[in-house]
Order: sequence, then structure tokens, then C-alpha cells
Amino acid sequence: MRRLGGIENDIGRMALFLASEDSAYMTGQTVMVDGGATKLR
Repeated sequence: MRRLGGIENDIGRMALFLASEDSAYMTGQTVMVDGGATKLR
């Protein structure tokens, strides 16, 4: 059984990253926060 992410762990960290200066170079991206459930083949 796989671990399901929680708002405070996975989604919260992504929200903090997107709000930080570290993501300033990102434009028009779709960021999937799903623990790798949707993998590219």
C-alpha cells in the first residue's frame, strides 16, 4: 500500500516553494503533487 500525501506535508511544501523566490524562474507550469502516481512512460 502506498503512502497518500497530506495537505500539511506534500501540498503545503509545494505551496511554500511556489510562494518563495526559488520558484521565480517558473512560468506556466503544471506541478503534479501525487507521490509519483502519474509517471511518464
